[in-house]
Amino acid sequence: KICENFEPFSILAKSAGCLLALKLICEDKINPEKCFFMGFPYGFGRNIGLDIDSMFAKYKTPTLFLQKTQDPAMASRKLKDYLSTKDIPNYEIQEIPGSEHHYGDIELLKDLWGDFIS
Repeated sequence: KICENFEPFSILAKSAGCLLALKLICEDKINPEKCFFMGFPYGFGRNIGLDIDSMFAKYKTPTLFLQKTQDPAMASRKLKDYLSTKDIPNYEIQEIPGSEHHYGDIELLKDLWGDFIS
């Protein structure tokens, strides 16, 4: 286990970091209590050969997804529609306005993260 000396722990990841965390969790290499994923890049993951559907079939970690309405990596509506077809327990999606893949509102991130992990 990669993080066995740091348990319990949670993960905050953006974009490709979400994919890395998802892959490591599904391979039983890490076991976070919770994940906070920002700007989830479904299309990018598929383009680099990740079987995201199979990974989510195994995924059970409570997760908060923060996605912008028109994020070029995946719009929030598309993410909601996709996740609704998966059997993922304990997830929620927080949608914020925007058409870029930058998540720089540190106060918002701090508040969402704090509320989620408490």
